[in-house]
Amino acid sequence: GALLNSVAKLDRVPVSLKSHAKSWVPGSQFAVLAGPEPQLIKVGPNAEPLAGPEFRTHLLVAKGQLQSEWVQETLVPAWKVQAVHDTGVLADSPRWWGTGKLVEFAAYLPDISMLYQLVCS
Repeated sequence: GALLNSVAKLDRVPVSLKSHAKSWVPGSQFAVLAGPEPQLIKVGPNAEPLAGPEFRTHLLVAKGQLQSEWVQETLVPAWKVQAVHDTGVLADSPRWWGTGKLVEFAAYLPDISMLYQLVCS
């Protein structure tokens, strides 16, 4: 997923006309999940959290040109993340998300045996 300052050029998930219009407001931010189910929310004090994993995970975070602590302050506690690991933004990320002003994130299971159990069940 990603935290974006604009969804004007986002074509990876469905974006309503209302969300497109809101993305022109200065300071707007949107949280987007591409999978497993596409989801888009406007970040704000009354926003519903993004649907997260059903089990405890680690979170990989790549900070692009968007300065925001939303991932750390809101997403990490909502998803009950056990650990956060920083990395660099991939070269294709700005094109994929439609903006370079982003913070990209991905939840993952650090324990391969847990992953094996989930796959085999």
